[in-house]
Amino acid sequence: MKKIPPLCLAMTVALSMPGAFAVADDAPSQASQFDLDQQVLSQGPMLLGNLRQAREEALRRDPWGMISSLQEARRLLYAMAAAERELHPEGPPGARRPRDATLPSDLVVPLGQPLEMDRPESGGREQAIGRFEGRAGTIPLAPVAQDVDRALAALQNRPPALGAALLATEDALRQVHWDKGLEPQAWAAARDRVLKGYALALDARPEARARLAGAREALAALPGGESFVQRLVAAQAGSTPDLATLSALVDDLDAKVRSLRETAEVAH
Repeated sequence: MKKIPPLCLAMTVALSMPGAFAVADDAPSQASQFDLDQQVLSQGPMLLGNLRQAREEALRRDPWGMISSLQEARRLLYAMAAAERELHPEGPPGARRPRDATLPSDLVVPLGQPLEMDRPESGGREQAIGRFEGRAGTIPLAPVAQDVDRALAALQNRPPALGAALLATEDALRQVHWDKGLEPQAWAAARDRVLKGYALALDARPEARARLAGAREALAALPGGESFVQRLVAAQAGSTPDLATLSALVDDLDAKVRSLRETAEVAH
């Protein structure tokens, strides 16, 4: 990720707490507008990274790591909201939105996607020559925040409801809108079915097997999906689903989805 200008970094720190909004007497200058734009673009991938990390920690059955990642995701949501409100205030020139800890339901920010530009060198090595900050989609802040709060609430149970927290985290990730053509829909849907089956099995829910049966059908319909089907069948061979096998399967399916999306982003 490219370095953030000092002014932007300072704003990021200042906006890091929920409900803390930057306030100025006048409209933002061109320089501050640029910095706030860059903040929002850079924090979108950071938010996704924390949500994906929380999902990974759920797959590893690590509730404490999951809480930490989700709390950081929540902090970023409010920082992005503060920057976006500063850039696009409501009302007459110079007016500011109310400074409270709520996120308006219509507040949507762009998802920045840094793409590396490489050139070949001798010996097969590549040297990065620059980065292009493109737009890969949009993030509706309030729905994502609601899912993050739901996941954190599930983790407050004793014992933590890891499966429910995982499903809420996955719902937060699904709220992100990818520009047309970037998300491999069929593969993402199959991964989500396996993940939901895993989450249900994690909480010992009896409907886990039915969900995994649907995932098997979805994978069988995809080109190259047969190897995943075989692993899914193996995970269900015992009296209860094998959580470790299912966890590894979700990881590999997610890597497949990311690879296909990154290829589409470069082409886009």
